[in-house]
Amino acid sequence: MFAHRRGAMSRATQSPQQPSLWKDVEADWTIKDIGAPLLASLAEGLYDAHEVLREYVQNAIDSYVDFRKLTGRDPQNTVQIFVDEDVAQVRIYDRGVGMDKAAIRQAKSIAVSNKLGRQNDFVGFRGIGIWSGLSVCDRLIVRTSKVGVPALYRLTIDFKAVRDHVYEPIPVDELLQGKFSIQEQEHDIEDHFTEVTLVNIDTHRYGALLDVASIERFAQQMLPVPFDAKWNQTEAVVEKLSSIPWTTTYDLTINGNPALRKFPYDQLKPPQIELINDDDGRQVAVAWVAETNRTGTKKAIDVNHDAGEVSNFAVRVKNFAVGPRGLYSNHPDVLDRDNLSWYVGEIYITEPEIKPDTNRRSFQRSFRSDAVEKALRKFYSRIATGARGWSEEVSAMSLAESVSQLCEQVQEGIRSGDKDVNEKFAKVVSAKSTLEGYQNEAAKADQEKDSDRVLAIRRYLRKPSVKTAIDKGLGTIAALEQSIAKLPQTSQPSTPAKDKPKRQSKARTAKSGGEKISTSDALGTQATTGDQSVLSSGSGAAQTISLDVAIQAFLDAVAAVVGTSSETYKLIDQKLGEELKRRGFQV
Repeated sequence: MFAHRRGAMSRATQSPQQPSLWKDVEADWTIKDIGAPLLASLAEGLYDAHEVLREYVQNAIDSYVDFRKLTGRDPQNTVQIFVDEDVAQVRIYDRGVGMDKAAIRQAKSIAVSNKLGRQNDFVGFRGIGIWSGLSVCDRLIVRTSKVGVPALYRLTIDFKAVRDHVYEPIPVDELLQGKFSIQEQEHDIEDHFTEVTLVNIDTHRYGALLDVASIERFAQQMLPVPFDAKWNQTEAVVEKLSSIPWTTTYDLTINGNPALRKFPYDQLKPPQIELINDDDGRQVAVAWVAETNRTGTKKAIDVNHDAGEVSNFAVRVKNFAVGPRGLYSNHPDVLDRDNLSWYVGEIYITEPEIKPDTNRRSFQRSFRSDAVEKALRKFYSRIATGARGWSEEVSAMSLAESVSQLCEQVQEGIRSGDKDVNEKFAKVVSAKSTLEGYQNEAAKADQEKDSDRVLAIRRYLRKPSVKTAIDKGLGTIAALEQSIAKLPQTSQPSTPAKDKPKRQSKARTAKSGGEKISTSDALGTQATTGDQSVLSSGSGAAQTISLDVAIQAFLDAVAAVVGTSSETYKLIDQKLGEELKRRGFQV
């Protein structure tokens, strides 16, 4: 028996030079080899309600692409959506190229489309097409007429009947047999359009398709609709995008009302164009960026969501938004990502290999997707850390502008003998210290080791407008000091003294001048109990300062970041003295 098996093994493993013992069996691969349950993923809801609508709008926009290619004429670029909640019905109408007999026959196909061979020409590229609504409604009706063809066609698919049998162990052709029909009649040869009607929508699962306000917000944020002309920067943005592929917009109405991209107009600076490159220097996207112009303690943009306003960045592939705003920003590599709410903008992917996944919730994985995602994260970090710089600019400008009033209060206090003049003068001294800190930070040379945050702060503090404001503020203080120096010693104001004199200590800072310390150095001070010494982490010759001044400079630095009215500042102000006393300091 063993020998017999050995012989059988020998024959089964003959070398390639020997004649084959295999014989071909005649067989064909047909649609009968595809089971009906394959459609279950569509029937169970591949898309949510808004995504279904997007797929039909996408088909409409692709029809305009074909219209231009076929006729050489510019199309109307309009898409109309009609919602009838009373009968649970939605219609999507376009004036694109339309379909002839061959096209309407192919329209019922699944993943078989001429778009698949021309992916760079169309938004859609998977061929799911009209089957997007399989789980949504009971019946789909498509009416269409192609430009230059004197015929009108109507395709009807009984989606409900398909869903009722989608799990039966039968071939797809048996499942679909008798579930659809195509009809035709004579029609105006000059007319061209496509109208898709979703009949008897499932209101329990897909009621959002019948919610006009919900559809409007989705269209405003996710579809390639125009910018609102009420924004005084609309023309500038459109002009800047004109040379970027796939930024064409389409007039879209919902029950006659236009859908428009809206932003918090009065809270934005003029937008700027940013190029986004990968680590190899290859351009992968282009963005327009509008920064908040708010100068209060809270600088994040106030967004009226009910009005369709947005903040943060939309990522667009072929002008359809992909995923949530700030796509791929929720990552440890993105610094200060909460600060993205200080901006409004859009990122247009120009890397041709990047495609959205089926639901358009993220990128489809590809050889280039990782590089593009990384480039987006670096962009977000650069923008978000820039918000730190903007915060410093706002604080510096605000303080510089307040100096004039502070100095006037001191002068008036001296003239009137105001008992609070010393307290007011202390504020001037503190303002001088802080402004000098800003001035010196801007003067520092950038180092490769410096963080993105530090570089952003310096970049903003170096703006001519900021430099001018700081110089003016320090000049006003210098004039006040000269004026005070001319007064009799007994009339000169001084900073409030503590009950017990403090020993002077030494701090390494080039800015202190004996009684001052910059906010940047104050943030790095170290104190030692016993002799009240304060050591600054700044650079420069050793200088003596009082602990009180270092504490005030530290609080000024905190205020510059979070504001004096914030709960964070109040808590630090309250706890700092307690902690220093606990460590043996007399404060």
